[in-house]
Amino acid sequence: MKNSSKKKSNTNPEKKFISQTLREAVLLFSFSTSLYIYLTLTTYHKDDRSWINSSTSELQNLGGLFGSYLSETLYFLFGQGAFLIPLLIIFSAMLLYNRGRNDETHNNYFRYTGYFLFLLGSCALLSIHSLSSGKDLEVGPGGLLGDFIATVLTRSFGTIGATMLLVTFFISGLTLWLKLEWIYIFEVIGGYGIKSKDIIFSLLKKSFLYLFKDKNTIELSKDIEFRKKLKKLEKVNDIKIEPEVKVTKFSERVNKEKQMPLFENKSSSKLPPLNLLNDPDEKFSSYSEETLKTLSKLLEIKLEDYGVKANVVAVHQGPVITRFELEPEAGVKAGKITNLAKKNNKSIKGSC
Repeated sequence: MKNSSKKKSNTNPEKKFISQTLREAVLLFSFSTSLYIYLTLTTYHKDDRSWINSSTSELQNLGGLFGSYLSETLYFLFGQGAFLIPLLIIFSAMLLYNRGRNDETHNNYFRYTGYFLFLLGSCALLSIHSLSSGKDLEVGPGGLLGDFIATVLTRSFGTIGATMLLVTFFISGLTLWLKLEWIYIFEVIGGYGIKSKDIIFSLLKKSFLYLFKDKNTIELSKDIEFRKKLKKLEKVNDIKIEPEVKVTKFSERVNKEKQMPLFENKSSSKLPPLNLLNDPDEKFSSYSEETLKTLSKLLEIKLEDYGVKANVVAVHQGPVITRFELEPEAGVKAGKITNLAKKNNKSIKGSC
């Protein structure tokens, strides 16, 4: 029993490996086949030899004789809608690849039905409304299928009614085929439209103000901005300055060696005493309270120059690093402040 279970467990990875290899091979084959079909369709010529034309002239189709027959058949059946046929091949290969990879079985009949509705609607609309294109084709721009559907619908519903019905088929088929969510798409498009509208209006407003402003008004606006910054520097009493944190540099070994040993230990592994060294000079470089308040307001001004509005709430001064506690206004992201930290730090050092 154990041997049989081992054999089963050993064969499962091989099956998965083979199925994965086959799925990738089918996917690559579908891409190459689709490219070949597009090549034959784009290099089609009506004078090439095919099952309709028995010409003996040199082939102009880059797909060869088989490509000439294939392009003639696709154009005869679907017209210019033949360019949608390779999409079906790629779509089927992608479904097969994803189904095997995710081990999920979905019912894709609705998606295939949507594709065929999309294809039929495209061919029929090309037959009705394509005026200049497709003149070199044997049946027309919509092919035999599109011409038949367009003839039946226009006789029953007229040109406008048939167009409305075919557009409905076209959109419904596209929705089923690609699983489109039109409400979400319209929301995204509307969001981008509103953002672009705001950007365009702001640019137009700035351009009009720049064109119709005098030099005196520009200098006056700069003077007003400078006065606002000066007033901000004057308001420094609303910042909380925390007491400075000082760290002593003496270790516990200093206190232990203050007590003299009663008996001498002559072992070679003993470390030499610390009293052989000179005492370090305690030098603490710290800012005054007024300097810290001025630096905090300077930081607010520098952030505002970059478009970030924030207020310094408290300052924590340590032995090495001075930490400024910021409170950003509503709508300001914290990542924008951290990205500007280095630039503002350099500008503050330069101004000090």
